[in-house]
Amino acid sequence: MDFNFNISMPEALVNGVIDYDFVFCGFEDDNRQLVKRFDLKTVSKDHCFSFSCSSEPVFLIIWPHKEGEWLESIEIELNPVITPPKYCNGSINIEDNKKRILYIGQSGSSGYANAAKGYITDFFIKGFNIEWLPLVFDDTKECSNYVDILCESLKIKDVGYDYDEVYLHCTPDLWPSYIKTYGNNFKDATIIGVSVWETDLLPEEWLNALNSVDFNIVPSLFNKGVYTNSGVIKPIVIRPHLFYKQYLPEKANINIITNNCVEMSPEKYTFYNISEFNNRKGIEDAIEIFSDVFGDNKDVQFLIKTHYRNYDNENVKFCLAELNKLIKCNNIGVIVSPLSYRHILAMHSWCDCYLSLHKGEGYGLVLNEAYNYGNPVVTTGYGGHLDFFTPDYMYLVDYTLENINDNMETFNRWYNSNQKWAIPDKEHAKKLITDVYSKYKNGA
Repeated sequence: MDFNFNISMPEALVNGVIDYDFVFCGFEDDNRQLVKRFDLKTVSKDHCFSFSCSSEPVFLIIWPHKEGEWLESIEIELNPVITPPKYCNGSINIEDNKKRILYIGQSGSSGYANAAKGYITDFFIKGFNIEWLPLVFDDTKECSNYVDILCESLKIKDVGYDYDEVYLHCTPDLWPSYIKTYGNNFKDATIIGVSVWETDLLPEEWLNALNSVDFNIVPSLFNKGVYTNSGVIKPIVIRPHLFYKQYLPEKANINIITNNCVEMSPEKYTFYNISEFNNRKGIEDAIEIFSDVFGDNKDVQFLIKTHYRNYDNENVKFCLAELNKLIKCNNIGVIVSPLSYRHILAMHSWCDCYLSLHKGEGYGLVLNEAYNYGNPVVTTGYGGHLDFFTPDYMYLVDYTLENINDNMETFNRWYNSNQKWAIPDKEHAKKLITDVYSKYKNGA
């Protein structure tokens, strides 16, 4: 039952309230059993008590407390007429000091997209009021893992107002267009740029945008050095990309089917690589050193998941044709078809050692995944991934820094011959993949 009592406090109690630590108010039924209690820190002339209980309150005992002692109690016999609480429209008012955040970042399955969704998830878990305006640059979609499902629920189509912080997470050349389009919606907000780069110098065209935001976020110490050396004068904050551990499918339940019709066996030791088919990622070098060391070894194989630009039929055919020119042995399998994120997790579960002879990584999301899922990683020792490998990690490939002198400018206009990247030492890489396989064979 619901009860509502308007109590006029005894005058002596009200006048002496400054002398009390608190006042205990106990409602009792006709058997003098306590059915509800209140502790008052302050006492005014009139008090309203509203509550629910199973027994009808008949008496109110008021008992002041002072300096560790109970003083003389006051008893009030309650009015037998009980008035139920007044009905009014219900609402919830939340006093919230958490930041209101607008995150403008890429959707889909690219590195930029997965990094953005990692940050968005972290903000949400920490209780911030975050909205995600997704940028669609390709035809890939969000996946079924819990990070993507959570981020999907935070997507918006229309930008609101009164944001405390706005994050622009894409290449900096695009930031001015989003500020121009939505700037009136967040003119009082802190504007934060989030980006990444892989060579020793940034594209000069990015500098104006990088120096126009309030501060920049980069994922690695390597990137902070690159940005500073390139002329970024705004504050730079390092915030590593976030790893969210997922359930890995059981190896016994996985069947690998390649586009080049090479049969992959779960009984063989498997090197693997997941990256885009371009010169920076170094797939050609990885194929070369694997072939030189293991050739047609019947106990070892190499699985490559790659694509060129997107999954249009022409690009898929081009990618497979170029890889077939490079592959000279029968233990290298290639997948150039689109895979879900669960299939990528299956590769981390099914394969044994990640092999990447890239020429530079701003952070290395897939390297980080392979490392965190417990697989050894043989990779070039240059880039942002050095932040999460231990200083004594034994599988970092030696390299030399050289100016970019191949066709990366045609693949991505932000690369140029003034920039330097790492050329991995192939002989050292051969030694490391030999060592990692030997340790496996010897049970180390």
